[in-house]
Amino acid sequence: MEGGARWMGAEPRASCLPSHWCLRACVDRQSSRPYTECGPAGVPQDIGHEQVIGVTQSTVAPDSHPLVQRWLVPLAQSNARLALLVFAVSLVVHLACYNELSTSVFIKYPSHAANFLNGEGEAQRAFTCSPLYLYYWLGVAKVFGGSLHAGRIVQILAGAVNCALIALIGKGLFDWRVGLLAGLCGALYLPFIAHDGSFVAATWVILLNLLSIWCLQWERRRPGVGLLLGALAVGLSACARPNGLLLAPFFACFALYPRRAAGASWRSVVLS
Repeated sequence: MEGGARWMGAEPRASCLPSHWCLRACVDRQSSRPYTECGPAGVPQDIGHEQVIGVTQSTVAPDSHPLVQRWLVPLAQSNARLALLVFAVSLVVHLACYNELSTSVFIKYPSHAANFLNGEGEAQRAFTCSPLYLYYWLGVAKVFGGSLHAGRIVQILAGAVNCALIALIGKGLFDWRVGLLAGLCGALYLPFIAHDGSFVAATWVILLNLLSIWCLQWERRRPGVGLLLGALAVGLSACARPNGLLLAPFFACFALYPRRAAGASWRSVVLS
């Protein structure tokens, strides 16, 4: 290859051909002419190394495909479009499974809500169940007359919002490809679908926890507002299931870090 480079009047370089080329350029000592062997069909056999490299390099831009320009690029540019796409896919999947989901017979919380409205059960004693989820079913009883189908549909919509929040968080932490993949995986995740169609508090716990994480990301654009809304979401999540309080230390660190980064000591930050 060094002799071929000298014959062409160029300095030898350390570059090499792509692995799918089987090219050998040498110098015939008698004729001092380079020759090549094993080139792919249709490529002239006595061409130089620089020409071969030019043939193998693609000149097509990776984002020039019409499908990419029309569908994928807008997802990278707009959070709303990404969230709406994942929300729609999740909602379609949930509705496709609605007949199976409607066979759930676990009606503990709807029964508690009915007793509460009649002045019985939790209306006369300390709560023995999730307060937030009980209030949800009290709202369903007031607005929809206690319809189980209405309560299930509202919960399915909340489950679709969960998938959209997963997509937004993934995009915020990584990029839109990760967000889209994570959101679609959430839309097809069977435990999510089963819980969204059952009368349990898991859907609302997940929604509030995801909302709190998304608010932390929003805090970078809206200082103060995102932290306040995220802390409120953590508090409501704890009313549905106490393990939501595990997120509280992260919010405290997030709130204290700006002052620490400004040069204040940890002692003054904590005591102030």
